[in-house]
Amino acid sequence: MRLVKNVALIGMPGSGKTSVAKKLASLLGLMSVDTDELIEFEVGMTPAQIFEKHGEKVFREYETKALSSAVKMENVIISTGGGIVENKANIDLLSDCYVIYLSASKNALMSRLRNSDRPLLRGNLSDKLDSLYNKRKNLYLSCRDMTVYTSAISVNTAAKKIYDILLDLNIAEN
Repeated sequence: MRLVKNVALIGMPGSGKTSVAKKLASLLGLMSVDTDELIEFEVGMTPAQIFEKHGEKVFREYETKALSSAVKMENVIISTGGGIVENKANIDLLSDCYVIYLSASKNALMSRLRNSDRPLLRGNLSDKLDSLYNKRKNLYLSCRDMTVYTSAISVNTAAKKIYDILLDLNIAEN
């Protein structure tokens, strides 16, 4: 399988970006690239460790470098961090991709993230999710080519749905 352009998944933490990207890449016979994993490989620290040691600003700089590397690859499914859309440079980089916004209800996110130790979600999870969603909602919507709702479907179902759409739109071809 070949992509006309890379596919990037965006969305809130817990929306399924990494899991869906891996499954979609498998269905297409392609590679998935996770920006957080690229950062960890390059820097030798997890995103949480970077947040703790250097703060969010430094993490966001690494994130932009990782996304820049990912979009230069060919035939990849890219999963991004939830805050990738907060930087205009990242939105510009994403414009070279077919961008899919994975959207999930607050209840689904709460359920999936209840045991998370992500730096931006520490404290009252409900309040943190509201704050992040309100800050990012319009950014997600403004740079996406399509939206897939993941609240009530499995990773496999979401990936298959995207797979079918990519074929229908001739984004993926044999």
